[in-house]
Amino acid sequence: MATLLVPTAAPWLKLSEALDFVRAVRPKRAFPIHDATLNELGQEYFDRWLDLKGGTEYARIPVGESVTIR
Repeated sequence: MATLLVPTAAPWLKLSEALDFVRAVRPKRAFPIHDATLNELGQEYFDRWLDLKGGTEYARIPVGESVTIR
C-alpha cells in the first residue's frame, strides 16, 4: 500500500498543483502535511477538494494521533 504525504500550504503551492501531484502519483491513500499556516477553514477547503477530486483515500491525521503505515 502506497501512502503519500501531500504538502498543503507553501508560498509556491496551488491547490490545483497538489491535486495534480496526488493524481499523478496515484497512492492508495494520502495525508496532508505542511498545513500549519492554514486556519480551520483553509484546512477544510483543502481537505474537501482532495477528498472529492484526488482519486484516493484521503484523511487528515488529528494532532497528537498517528496512523500505521505498512
